[in-house]
Amino acid sequence: MAGEDSGRRVRGLLLESAAVIVSILIAFALDAAWDNRELGRELEQDLASVAAEVQTNIQAAGTHIALAERIASSSSEILGVLRSAPDGTPVPVVDTLIWWQTMTPTYEPSLGAIEAVAASGRMSAIEDRELSRRLASLSSRIEDAVEEEYEAQSYFEAVQAPRLFAHLDLSELHYLTDSFVGAAMSEPLESRQSLSHPNSAEVRSAIEYRRYLYLEAVASLRDLVTELEELQALLAAR
Repeated sequence: MAGEDSGRRVRGLLLESAAVIVSILIAFALDAAWDNRELGRELEQDLASVAAEVQTNIQAAGTHIALAERIASSSSEILGVLRSAPDGTPVPVVDTLIWWQTMTPTYEPSLGAIEAVAASGRMSAIEDRELSRRLASLSSRIEDAVEEEYEAQSYFEAVQAPRLFAHLDLSELHYLTDSFVGAAMSEPLESRQSLSHPNSAEVRSAIEYRRYLYLEAVASLRDLVTELEELQALLAAR
């Protein structure tokens, strides 16, 4: 009889222990499920912010493509005028063409949302491997795409500007800056005068190289826009 009571107590203790263990496992499972739901919710918010940021970057890149194209085309026009004149002879050039040569736009991408996702560690929770790969490489890809614009800016400041400032008072063109700020990108600037532009092999070479840099910038930014649009499609498909 005593043996039977002892056996029942052992079985009771085992059942109680099993119940406790099951309760703990259920609690862990509920906690894990809650954590997963919370992670999923936070990730969705992150990716919504990234999608908005991608759209902002697409629009900004489009603006810079238009700027770079106008700088390159104005360079071509100036070169045509200078090459038609004797070497070493200053040439009258319309103010708008000269003004575009002083423009040094640089694309400042918006990367706050993508950097926040990377810093949070939630990137690993993205199930779409292609989406995860593209997001992980986005910052460096944008930096590569804007390299030519920054090189063109540095080249203008170091090489082209000193040659222009030595012969031209570019502050006279402030009215064009004011007009550009208040106009739409598609509106042409109104020319008011022609200025005497220096003309030498050195000057033409500087204009030609800067033109090359902006044409490269156009190509790089167009490739970037294509990649951003593909990323946008992946984000929308989730």
